[in-house]
Amino acid sequence: MANSKFDGLMGSEILKIKAAVLEVMEGVGFNSQEEVGLKESSADDTWSMVFPKKSIELKELKDVNNKLGRNFTIKLEAHSKEVFDIILEAPKDEFKKLLGEKKHNTSPEPAPIFPAESSGGGLQ
Repeated sequence: MANSKFDGLMGSEILKIKAAVLEVMEGVGFNSQEEVGLKESSADDTWSMVFPKKSIELKELKDVNNKLGRNFTIKLEAHSKEVFDIILEAPKDEFKKLLGEKKHNTSPEPAPIFPAESSGGGLQ
């Protein structure tokens, strides 16, 4: 699932980014069971996610922006007569920040090897 357009992120990292954004969106009442994708935007080095929702309040949009950060832009577009598309767009580095400290840690550190005690000790 690693894709060059996502800077070599592993599939699990892409899913973690999507999950972090979904968690914020669920906090404002987004409860869709549909797959929400992360995609490149038309602007260079920018990614976006689109969430359909029947109604949205300004307070909810401010909450989303406060939780994700001011570098996330929120746009509204008509999806249909009843549904809006909430489009979250930000520089790709802002999305990557949602991974936290474990970002790009693709090779696990080896487990330490401790020498066995000579006293023949084991679990007691």
